[in-house]
Amino acid sequence: MDVKFTAPIKPNTIYTMNWVVQSKEYKKSLGGTIYANAGTIIDPAGNVTVRANASIILY
Repeated sequence: MDVKFTAPIKPNTIYTMNWVVQSKEYKKSLGGTIYANAGTIIDPAGNVTVRANASIILY
């Protein structure tokens, strides 16, 4: 996982987290599908405070 904080995270604030599947690829050698995802965390004013990329494998 790759995470970049673009603004401070403040206590007692409600944030919204979003993830989008960017790609998927079946890997026969692993017996599962690898999903590449991009995520953001947004503050109440609509500013992106965190950007992230992550890959997961589902069997």
